[in-house]
Formats: sequence, structure tokens, C-alpha cells
Amino acid sequence: MVVSLRRIAAAEDLRALASEQEFEITAAAVRSIIDARRLRDDMLGPGIGDAGWALLLEVLSARLGGRRSGITRLIEAAELAPATAQRRIEALTKRGLLVRRADPERAHAVLLDLTEEAADRLRAYLKAALSLSPWLH
Repeated sequence: MVVSLRRIAAAEDLRALASEQEFEITAAAVRSIIDARRLRDDMLGPGIGDAGWALLLEVLSARLGGRRSGITRLIEAAELAPATAQRRIEALTKRGLLVRRADPERAHAVLLDLTEEAADRLRAYLKAALSLSPWLH
């Protein structure tokens, strides 16, 4: 219920923000979003999906913010069902994008992090995707 209320509030905030912006939605702008999505597959591999992408972004955000990514917190932040998140975590780990580490502060807890290669590929992807955006030029 809390997640649903947060999403509703976020959607209302986005609608308000969108109505205040003077950006024009053009075919070229939509094309840049499609190109960025395809670029994601090219740089990170096909089939990451929205759930996997949400997890990767949450782990990157935590890493860049100097925070650790515990599995429970990560699942909540990505707003995924636990079973879905666990399947995606397993798939991303097998693909060499995520790594599990023991939490040095809690005996049986597990932390997730990006592999160094994944962190480099995500940074490169985000820079390239942002360069495609007509709204940033």
C-alpha cells in the first residue's frame, strides 16, 4: 500500500512538472529515447528488463552516494516484488553485473554491488544516453 501511495504521489509530481516545462515532445525526442533504450541493450546486454534496470540503477546510486546496498533495502527502493527481485539479482549476478558480498557489520547479511566492469559500463551508458537527449543540448 505504501509503495502504491508513493507511486501515485510521484506520478502527480511528474504531471505537475511536465505541465510547467516548455520542452516540446517531437518525433526526434521520442526517437532519442528509443535509441537510448537500444543503446542500453548494446552496452549492458539484451534482456536486462525494467526490473533488472531498476536494480542496477539503485545499486549504482547507492555506490555513488557512498551507501551500501543490502538486499532488502534494495528490493524496497526498486519497488519490486521480492520473488521478482531475487530472480533478477540471480540473473544479473550470473551475467557478471552484480556481485554478492558479506556485510562486515551484520553477521548473516548480504550486500550487493556492481562489478567494476558493470560500474564502468553503466557510467558509459548513462553518459552516452544523456548525450542523445535533445533536452540537454
